[in-house]
Amino acid sequence: MSLSVRSGLAFLLSSYWLLQSFVIGDYTLTQGQSTNVSFTLRPMEGSLAVSGRQFVIVGTSVIGLSGADSDIAVPKATWGANGTFGGPLQMATINGIVSSIVPGDCAQAGLDFTDIVGVDWKAFVTPSNKSDSGKINRSNRIDVKIKATSATDVGTNYTIMGVSGVWVDDGDGIPETSAATDDVYVCWGIGSGGVHIV
Repeated sequence: MSLSVRSGLAFLLSSYWLLQSFVIGDYTLTQGQSTNVSFTLRPMEGSLAVSGRQFVIVGTSVIGLSGADSDIAVPKATWGANGTFGGPLQMATINGIVSSIVPGDCAQAGLDFTDIVGVDWKAFVTPSNKSDSGKINRSNRIDVKIKATSATDVGTNYTIMGVSGVWVDDGDGIPETSAATDDVYVCWGIGSGGVHIV
């Protein structure tokens, strides 16, 4: 399926959100300490009230050590943590989304998700379709918990990256590339920040 066709399908089949902010609760973490990575989304288009399974992908990487495994755990995510759009609701872990996104599916401001390397990714998805209901004056917050494990080295700096988007499933509940199936992926934004272990 061509990019132009995928883009047209995305417009017809998905609700449209804007990643307004990507915030990490604490910059410094001790071993065993947790904090939240918060995505704030706002509907972009009042006339659209269609839906898809909304996702966030959180990535962690050791700064300065290319290819090094991250000791930052990402155990859970909560949709509508501020009580909006059907939340709070626990999101399911479906990492197949990470490998199913192809170049052009998830690009923002010249950065394509598939170009980001050396990052450990974890994807979370709403258990059902979620619509923005055209409520452009309401925000939706997704909180993702990150935790410095007991193995996290003191003095290490980590990059934390976040991607938000929608997955329009073809009905089988399995993420597949848009070229091979009718699955469609669209990203609302890509953010990044960091934490330091003390």
